[in-house]
Amino acid sequence: SAEPRTLNQVDNFGVPLGGSLIPWIDKAMENGQTKEEWKGVAEANKILGTSAQIPIDGQCVRVGSMRCHSQAITIKLKKDIPMAEIEATIAAHNEWVKIVPNNKEDTIKGLSPAEVNGSLSIPVGRLRKMNLGPEYITCFTVGDQLLWGAAEPVRRMLKITLAHMK
Repeated sequence: SAEPRTLNQVDNFGVPLGGSLIPWIDKAMENGQTKEEWKGVAEANKILGTSAQIPIDGQCVRVGSMRCHSQAITIKLKKDIPMAEIEATIAAHNEWVKIVPNNKEDTIKGLSPAEVNGSLSIPVGRLRKMNLGPEYITCFTVGDQLLWGAAEPVRRMLKITLAHMK
């Protein structure tokens, strides 16, 4: 008889899915990225229609969370811009973006797949300057991939960034 299926079964993804994550997505590229990480560069520049490639890099890790995609984003600005101006620019971009104040209570309540599942809301939180320098900012965003499409939250953030690079 067949063995019962368990959370530790790794037939399709190489790692257990329940209570875990997938730290390597797709095949290896020559530069050490995975193909999924390479697609982040290629797709973002294609979506933005850039004439010169914008350097983009990151780590892609799949974490099971129903139907939402989440992104941690690091952006290097050309100059130091006050946080209030950055937050206002992002918040004013469209009716679906919601700035989540960078504190534990608001972040836990409003910046999770459980909060946005089934809605068009795109919360942007953990927005702050980085220790790398005043021109570096970081944020975390999440959106329902079935309503927006997997790349839509990143596309919107990149368009806002591109507009301020000119």
